[in-house]
Amino acid sequence: MISRPDDTLNDLLEAARLNELSDVQFDQLHHRLRTDGEACSAYVEYMTLHAMLLWECPDRAAAIEAESTGESVTMPRPTYRLPRYAALVMAAMILLAASITGVMYMMPGDRPSPEPAVAYAAHNPVGVVIGGDNNAWQAGQGGAMLSPGQSVHAGQIAMDSGETEIELFGGVRLHFTGPVRANVIDAMRLSVQRGKVRATVPHGSVGFTIDAVGVRIVDLGTVFEVEVTENQVVDVSVLEGNVQTMMNVPDHDVYTMRLSSRSRVRIDPANATVSRFDPWELEFDAPMSTDWRPIDAKGAIHFVDSAMHPYADQDGFDQQPTAMEIADDGRALHLIGNAWKYLAFDYEVTPNTVVEFDFRGEHTGEMHGIAFDDDNRINSSQRRFFIVAGRLDHPQAFSDYKRPASSAWTHYRIAVGQHYQGPMKQLIFFADDDRDGQADSWFRNVRVYENEIVQKNETSEGATP
Repeated sequence: MISRPDDTLNDLLEAARLNELSDVQFDQLHHRLRTDGEACSAYVEYMTLHAMLLWECPDRAAAIEAESTGESVTMPRPTYRLPRYAALVMAAMILLAASITGVMYMMPGDRPSPEPAVAYAAHNPVGVVIGGDNNAWQAGQGGAMLSPGQSVHAGQIAMDSGETEIELFGGVRLHFTGPVRANVIDAMRLSVQRGKVRATVPHGSVGFTIDAVGVRIVDLGTVFEVEVTENQVVDVSVLEGNVQTMMNVPDHDVYTMRLSSRSRVRIDPANATVSRFDPWELEFDAPMSTDWRPIDAKGAIHFVDSAMHPYADQDGFDQQPTAMEIADDGRALHLIGNAWKYLAFDYEVTPNTVVEFDFRGEHTGEMHGIAFDDDNRINSSQRRFFIVAGRLDHPQAFSDYKRPASSAWTHYRIAVGQHYQGPMKQLIFFADDDRDGQADSWFRNVRVYENEIVQKNETSEGATP
């Protein structure tokens, strides 16, 4: 929600946007931004909204400008000219960002002389530096000195060590970890030749693209990292959401791959190879709100997008597609392709633990089912998986409950505690199809609970909502 500043502040913000502040107004705005947190928030929201309007709808922005001035205005694609007070108002942005992240960056003039990073940029402003370890940016190859609060231009950025964070107009945040050699093309494109960058992309900037030595990574609404090593190998890690990767393969079409949350791959463009990491090795915090719980008092499971993660190395295995859909207000989970998803789920499985759910399969894959796990890996010495449909069996799975897949709902009641017990961390759902990548599974009305009297095998056809 955009804040509604008071009339005086509103006048100051409008004058600032038009670069028409008098000296008195400049001092007033400076004081408000340094002492009033709400004014600081209002300024950031006001300027960000206007920048996004200029970028996304230049013609509409021109019409609005004409309406306010009574004159006809022709507005080209914006160059984002920053006014003379940019350093002061950007300082307010840094203070706001610091209050959100819990990190207070030192302002120019107050900081010691660290080992400098090297950076230069040219052409049109496309963003602003909002902080980092190396607050003093050193000019390189004729470029301008950059420090927190100053604008970032289209052009090369280089830093030998440390970290820095940039916010592009449009809202994309880029966190660089040195050494870095990169090129900012515009507010929606970055090229990386060396080093690590984390991109946090808001909804309005979906489609933000990073090119990395022969690999293109296109954001689909995410937080993701790209690292180019000394050997020109590209590591892509998705912390939240999805990205699409593309690589040119000699004598073949462009190789594309979609990565979902908590996926990580290493791409070697020179040898046209792709290898996966075990997602459990990724040191990411689960993108899940702290007050959300996957299970209610009656044992019913509630699905949300941000709480579902790829399981081990099985999700999308063998470069097969994987997709997921949550329906019926979180009561139903739909898996498509070669999909293995888990829900973080701390639960002590006892001899009385039961899982109950409705299942249907629109397209039969190799294995469809459900499982509990504690280490995010398939262990050859443990049987944890329950297959309820599919063409194949598996030595680490129970097939007692397997039935022919059907487009009609079938109700399952599995006495998990009669097969194994112990503390679990994950509740897993799978639609496995390594060969074709066309499996289709629906899970609905999932419950996990304790029951004093359990039966080992129970299914019924035609389950109702």
